[in-house]
Order: sequence, then structure tokens, then C-alpha cells
Amino acid sequence: VLCTVDRKKLQWYVRRELADYVDGQEESVIKLRFEPRGRYGIPAGSTAASDGSLSGQEVKQLEKRQQYYTSFKENRCVACGSDQNLARYNLVPSCYRTFLPTRYQPGSHDVLLMCIP
Repeated sequence: VLCTVDRKKLQWYVRRELADYVDGQEESVIKLRFEPRGRYGIPAGSTAASDGSLSGQEVKQLEKRQQYYTSFKENRCVACGSDQNLARYNLVPSCYRTFLPTRYQPGSHDVLLMCIP
């Protein structure tokens, strides 16, 4: 499991021939036709996760990232809890993110959902 996404995003990947539906899953599971650049913030091609060279703390952090990406999240306004007319807001604009140390760049979750009144 890489992550959870809504049905609309699943259809987006299939329409662009980037993924195929998995048989017997009622169009709720897809398999990508490519290897993503990085899983859970680990750069593509990195063998550290598979060769056992990660420290115990790094393994825990990787497990936390995997749990975050694969957990179900409701789309609700962080201020009032509404699920209608939502907009995404980045706490750290992308133009500033490039100046952050690299350990803070991958996998940062600074997007908030807020409703538009």
C-alpha cells in the first residue's frame, strides 16, 4: 500500500494509463504502472530501507510516515469541521520550502483545509 486517495484520483491515474484496477477490488484499488519517485519521503533508488542500514529511530520514523500515508483522512475544515466548499492552504509556501533543510522538505504536511464561506 502506497497511500489512500479518493475515487476521483484513482480514475485520474487509470484514465492516463498510469495505473490499472486490481481485479476483485470493485474499482477501489489500483496498481501503479511505475515506481514512484519516493515512498514515504525516502528518495527513489535508496537502498537504506531494504538493506537494514537504518537506525531504530529512522525505522520508527519510516513506519510513522507509512501509517500517515496509508490512513484514511476525512476532508474537513480545520476551523469549523465542515466538509463543503473546501480550499487547500499551505502553511509554508513552496517558494520558501526550498530554503528549508532537506530533512524537513520531503513528507512535510503543512496543507490545511479550510472552508470558503
